[in-house]
Amino acid sequence: MVYKRKSNGNNDFAVAKALNESVISLFEVLMMYQVIVRHEKFDKDELNRAYIFIVDELQKIYDKNPELQEIKPEPTWKKFDLLLPMYDVSKYLEDDDGGKSHNARVEKLSMLAGEEEPRLTDDQKRLVEYVDTIAKKYTEIIIEEHKKSPKNEVELPTLYIHRFTFTYKQDGTVLINDVLKLKKVHAGSISEHLLEQCMKNPNKLFKPKLGRTSRNISTILSSIGITPIMRDLFFPIVSDEKGVLFRPTVTFREALSDRIRTREFEEELMKHGAIPHLVTPEIYEPTVDEVNQSFY
Repeated sequence: MVYKRKSNGNNDFAVAKALNESVISLFEVLMMYQVIVRHEKFDKDELNRAYIFIVDELQKIYDKNPELQEIKPEPTWKKFDLLLPMYDVSKYLEDDDGGKSHNARVEKLSMLAGEEEPRLTDDQKRLVEYVDTIAKKYTEIIIEEHKKSPKNEVELPTLYIHRFTFTYKQDGTVLINDVLKLKKVHAGSISEHLLEQCMKNPNKLFKPKLGRTSRNISTILSSIGITPIMRDLFFPIVSDEKGVLFRPTVTFREALSDRIRTREFEEELMKHGAIPHLVTPEIYEPTVDEVNQSFY
């Protein structure tokens, strides 16, 4: 059962959350700036233009809502009126989450307002679509560069996802690395009963209590959208006799130790906006050889 507040009629918080997500997607592109800046299709002005318009729209919403202005930490976009010079912004983002911590508190306001689904104006819808298209374009460029990374030359950089996360929210939303959304779990369903027990028993083998059902645990997980690679990562043990081992967080090194080949899954996550990390000879955990072992 999902509890929701009675609406107070203020949908601005939900809209601000949606627009913040678009800004964060642009910041995520910049977090890999050192890689994509050398690409011939990389256009700084195009990214900067998208950023200017989306931030301007956000500022209007914040100006009329003191509750948004009072949130700490402030949104990262408050620190930059432009994305230029992009190198300076990207260096700042190395120690900043791009505004995710702030936006989690915006989401809290939308919950308390009883307005969790954004009602965007037509102009806002076009703006979000424009910004998301730009972010997707450059994310795909990153992925293409990633695919071209040589297998054996450790001097050249490659990309990897350093941690895989499984999140289940009270509203039934299931997210992988906060970007890949699986099928929504309905209140009162057998899937809800399973995931709720998994979240209460992380990193230990337990036998879920699911009542009378003809469906086995593997089938229930598949119905949520859990693919074989996700099962290897997050549910390494699934047995109707022994029980379930659920891992909400799996590091890249742990995946390597379990001999799980993650490259295609990482590329899928990057397409949805997951932030890849840059591996260079100065970075030893994991080493480039270990990364290549997982990729090929």
